[in-house]
Amino acid sequence: MSKSSALTISRFTTKFAKQPAGTVASGFQLAVVFVGMPTQILVNYQNQSTVGLSLWFFLLAGLASVAWAIHAFFEIKTKSWPLFLPQIPSVFFTLVILGQMIYY
Repeated sequence: MSKSSALTISRFTTKFAKQPAGTVASGFQLAVVFVGMPTQILVNYQNQSTVGLSLWFFLLAGLASVAWAIHAFFEIKTKSWPLFLPQIPSVFFTLVILGQMIYY
């Protein structure tokens, strides 16, 4: 490993260590996003239906994720990675579910 990449990794992990609450919250969000949303996508696909899902819930959840991602992106100068990174899969999976609602 080169010295510059080791230094970059060190700075990245140090920033996470300085934001323990944000890191824990991001971890919980990632768990929900990577366990709950793909499961819902799979159930929708198997049933070929989205009956029972609230369109407004997923619209608002998607908008909230986008808003947090924009906020975190502009806070990147303060290295707000624990806030920014979980928003990417959240927005993606929400768009997939909204797409299923339109398709089915």
